[in-house]
Amino acid sequence: MPDEPTILASLTDDQPPRVAAERQSRPQEPPPVAPSDGMLQQLCDEKWIMLAILFFVTAALGLPWLWKSRGFSKPEKKFWTVVISIYTALILWGFGAVMWWSYTRITEALQW
Repeated sequence: MPDEPTILASLTDDQPPRVAAERQSRPQEPPPVAPSDGMLQQLCDEKWIMLAILFFVTAALGLPWLWKSRGFSKPEKKFWTVVISIYTALILWGFGAVMWWSYTRITEALQW
């Protein structure tokens, strides 16, 4: 039967010969490209974009992106890590202060 594909299976292959032949005949698909390999990495490498993201969007949650960025040197990364940590602490303190002020106003309003 000349039209049938030749089935090549090694003795160490755990799959039946038919599955092994199908696997060999299929074209290999390229691995999927992670988002960090493309546009996201380019955004992380731009200093001003990265700083804008840190200050206006993510605060301390964006520090892993800062350390992944190739646009900053190691001393710059250390400096911005300290600055962003202090900035995040101030944001959280301000949030707590507003919540405490709101709580005291609500409890005063509920007292008859």
